[in-house]
Amino acid sequence: MSHLKFIHAADVHLDSPFIGLSQLPEDIFQQVKESTFRAFEKMIDLAINEKVDFIVISGDVYDGEERSLRAQLFFQKQMERLQKNGINAYVIYGNHDHTSGDSLQIDLPENVFTFSDQEVECVNVKRHGKVIASIYGFSYPERSVFENMSKKYERKTNAPYHIGLLHGSLAGERDHEPYCPFKLSDLLEKNFDYWALGHIHKRQVLHEESPTILYPGNLQGRHMKETGEKGVYLVEFHEKNVSYEFYPLSNIIFQEQLIDLTNIHSISQLLSTVQEKKEELRMKYEGTFCKLTLTGRSSLFRKLHQDGVIEEIKEHLNDIEHKNKFVWILSINNETIPNKEDFIEESSLFTQDFEAVLDQYEIDEALKPLYKNTSFRRFIAPFTKEEKEEIIREAKEFIFYEWLKNRN
Repeated sequence: MSHLKFIHAADVHLDSPFIGLSQLPEDIFQQVKESTFRAFEKMIDLAINEKVDFIVISGDVYDGEERSLRAQLFFQKQMERLQKNGINAYVIYGNHDHTSGDSLQIDLPENVFTFSDQEVECVNVKRHGKVIASIYGFSYPERSVFENMSKKYERKTNAPYHIGLLHGSLAGERDHEPYCPFKLSDLLEKNFDYWALGHIHKRQVLHEESPTILYPGNLQGRHMKETGEKGVYLVEFHEKNVSYEFYPLSNIIFQEQLIDLTNIHSISQLLSTVQEKKEELRMKYEGTFCKLTLTGRSSLFRKLHQDGVIEEIKEHLNDIEHKNKFVWILSINNETIPNKEDFIEESSLFTQDFEAVLDQYEIDEALKPLYKNTSFRRFIAPFTKEEKEEIIREAKEFIFYEWLKNRN
């Protein structure tokens, strides 16, 4: 059985509009608009450098059903680069770039095979005239395909390896549209060697081997729900042994960062700490969008809750930003906890009365409905005295925090 090496990509979304980011400075926004193109270009570089046998793209090459002319011409050019290096590309279209969209159609070079929107197709991959793999796929004829198309995938050849391309989600998945829903057992029973999945924008390993079933996630994050590094899988088969490695390719990433203010006692210290974190990110990435969350017990609690202070901090941090290797703060979420002693005098009536109520609170009475539940009793041991005291303490702290936050 021959050696096989290929790249598995999905959800490229060329020419994504990056909704919600148009108010950025023009030079930064231009980098953002180019990011899906640059990530794809880096994938082609990787394919050429690694001398892969082929690449597969499991849906949503383009961001919309009306594929922009620019995106199609770019895709054509990158496929020609592959062709010059003897590398084929096997592509299915998904819910975003389904085949019924109204677009000018650009002819692609002969090394590109796009799968039918009428049926599941099988195509053989050859090396020196010998079949080394069979690849199966199906393109969306319209945006919404709710049929379990995995049922229609069947082995049709005696090729050494069988690879299925499918754009869809696990049945019952609630975070994404339920297009082409399938059960894991549906894929396992097909006796394929690899399932190249698309549609879910988060990297996932559904099954490690025999068969290997992977989502590479999307190629370039586009908002704060798509955090972290994005890229592709480089997959290798030797005999029946499989290995796969994730390669991050996105130029711009979205990150959430926690900033602990426990030992920070001035706005200047806060700004300096955030700037240090920005410089760490600048060293790692070409561009970063950040959501900051301020945590910890802080003497700055009251100041940070004054009208406009958080927004002014964000504006200051972004005003000193530059376009090269930018780190842009999208939002700042204040989850600090006040130093309780700082507020004792002004809140004594409220807190003393409320704490007196909580101190007499019968937690066992409140827990009775839970203990009546057989599943709860089976998996959760009764709370100890110390655990009950901790629950009361956390309740005091939480309610005190919410009261102070709403007052300031």
